[in-house]
Amino acid sequence: MSFQMRVLCVVVLAIFAAGAGSAQGVSIGWTLMPEWAPPIDGSWPGGADLDGDGDIDLLVSQSYSGLRNDGGCLVGPWSSNPGWCDGLPGSGECTGPELELADLDGDGDADLLVGCFYGSILFFENTGTEVEPEWTRNDDYFHTTFSNFRAPAAADLDGDGDLDIVSGVSAGASHLIVYWNEGTPDNPVWVEDRDFFSSLTPVGTSVEPNFADIDQDGDLDLVAFPIGHDNAPPNVYENIGSAMSPMWMENPGLLSGVDPVHSYYGAVLHDLDCDGRPDLLMFVIDEGAYDVRCYRNDGPMTPVQPTSWGVIKAMYR
Repeated sequence: MSFQMRVLCVVVLAIFAAGAGSAQGVSIGWTLMPEWAPPIDGSWPGGADLDGDGDIDLLVSQSYSGLRNDGGCLVGPWSSNPGWCDGLPGSGECTGPELELADLDGDGDADLLVGCFYGSILFFENTGTEVEPEWTRNDDYFHTTFSNFRAPAAADLDGDGDLDIVSGVSAGASHLIVYWNEGTPDNPVWVEDRDFFSSLTPVGTSVEPNFADIDQDGDLDLVAFPIGHDNAPPNVYENIGSAMSPMWMENPGLLSGVDPVHSYYGAVLHDLDCDGRPDLLMFVIDEGAYDVRCYRNDGPMTPVQPTSWGVIKAMYR
């Protein structure tokens, strides 16, 4: 065995030994921030900066409403902007829409994915600007159908610089399907993958996936909110792999301090207070009433050095 290989084995053993006493993974504390909460106006929110002022605004589905964050990094007050919803599909096109905002085509403004209860995911390109969105449906860019509930999320899961799409569904072993973009942001090639999340068994008739670097270690973690399963906590998975090769470990400690509720009706994980950490906003039903819950992420302020297997191999390649 070469010297480099012996050193690599020692490093790997040391890391596994260090982690043996912390099998539950990283723990991140959260603080309830009721003063951040927008008005209760629908459900299934999507979050992005829609007016170019550097903070997170919201689109909310069902009756469709736009909620502008007028407080900047102080989060709120929120004002209504119904013009942000012009061009979105009506109930004849899409029942029970679930929204995801992300710059899929890489042109600098937020585009929109709309998941429909009866199985379609529709793509709406932002043909406006980063300060005044206009939505134009573009099935040539992305369009897929499947049975029952669809809850889309956009995330770069393979570290190739473009966004992939993950769909929560109400059928299948894992409730999560990946559509890898094997092209480019402006010329996508979508490849469906039903096996990538097959090892996960989230609770819920269906789930709504959300991705963010909760623990600030340089890769994306996963929170899958249960739909149709009352009083179930979120399904929380820490990425113990890398940004290019995720490995998921169930770890409720990533949401330590987030109180359970009766039912979830959509959530976003975004940096609401501009401190570099993703915060949590949820539309819920609890104690028989609709509510919006906002939590501040009190985890590390700066990224920690990742120690995934991929990083270790790269160090001694």
